[in-house]
Amino acid sequence: MLKMSVRPSYVILMQARDFLSKLGDLSQTQIFAKIENVEGLTHFDEILQEADGIILSRGNLGIDLPPEKGFLFQKSALHKCNMAGKPAVLTRVVDSMTDNLRPTRAEATDVANAVLDGSDAILLGAETLRGLYPVETISTVGRICSE
Repeated sequence: MLKMSVRPSYVILMQARDFLSKLGDLSQTQIFAKIENVEGLTHFDEILQEADGIILSRGNLGIDLPPEKGFLFQKSALHKCNMAGKPAVLTRVVDSMTDNLRPTRAEATDVANAVLDGSDAILLGAETLRGLYPVETISTVGRICSE
């Protein structure tokens, strides 16, 4: 087990890859880095270089970033992932659907912009895990992405 410390995230990724390479069958395992705090933002380029893909945790990043900065980082990160040919996954896109049948207009627009900006996937969590409308959530996000 790798122990987390004050080492930069990209160093931990390199150590994880080295560890997996010694395990034979697991050497082809892809490592996706979840960016969810200021450290991830600060070292994004190095993390992207080492990771096989990126997961952007919009909810957690929203805590660390001022509202006027979050969308810029998201667009920049998606662009960098696309230029590097690495998958980018967004989370926390329709949080309001945990308790509501419909997303907010802002959330619907965020999902559409994620697709237009080149996101490879949308990862639903609480909306489907403990949400009141899991089927409707999947259907709604799917329709927005398709449109």
